[in-house]
Amino acid sequence: MDMSQFRAILDRVDDVYEFRLPGRRLSVWMGSAVMAFLLIVALVNSAPWYIWAIWGGTSVGFAWLLLRNPVSGLRIDGKTLTLSPWRKPVEIALSEIDHVEIIDWSESTDVVIHLTDGERLTTFSGDIPPTSLFEMELKKRDIPVHRH
Repeated sequence: MDMSQFRAILDRVDDVYEFRLPGRRLSVWMGSAVMAFLLIVALVNSAPWYIWAIWGGTSVGFAWLLLRNPVSGLRIDGKTLTLSPWRKPVEIALSEIDHVEIIDWSESTDVVIHLTDGERLTTFSGDIPPTSLFEMELKKRDIPVHRH
């Protein structure tokens, strides 16, 4: 293998961008600890049933995140953008993407992928990396980005 073939392989490896967000992140652990504390407070103070229902339900949600560890994210390679590649992958050919619309709101960011056939795909916010990184990766691949 000569140096030009080696560089071509490295270029293809560098062309892949992955963003992963595990379910067992710090915020989930902290939320679980807070819920455990609140359940202990409810037990000690003989809390009414509706407190148990609300705090218990929330604790079940945190327990599910810790046990299942759902990984979200995306993967961009030289030909495709794959949403949720570690759960239910949705592959989109880069050539089929007309533009990507990033809508900044106060609490979250919505991303809509507009395809060349007129279809629009709304993405799960947990799959999208910080918008500045996502925008940079899309621009590297000559995909127009519209911000609102």
